[in-house]
Amino acid sequence: GDGKPCIGDYVTIAPFHPQWHFATGIDSNSESAIDWEKRTPFPTVSLVCTSAIMAAGEESTKRIGAHNEDVLTSMGSHALGRLFRDKVLRGNAWADS
Repeated sequence: GDGKPCIGDYVTIAPFHPQWHFATGIDSNSESAIDWEKRTPFPTVSLVCTSAIMAAGEESTKRIGAHNEDVLTSMGSHALGRLFRDKVLRGNAWADS
């Protein structure tokens, strides 16, 4: 562009959704444990200071992502689904609709 700063220079948007699926190139009906990393009861947007991500560095953010994937994969998608239903959605009338 024109050299002017844009919103992405200051804020990084991290989306979350109850039916989140990462684009993995596999069957979209199959569920991966890593999909649970971005699932929330309601559609949610987290605004993160881009400078904080940059300060952490690429190595750090890759390490965090790999750790999350290892933990979620070791738990398995079915167990994570049960945990989400039992601990996150439990007792909420909106969860049954």
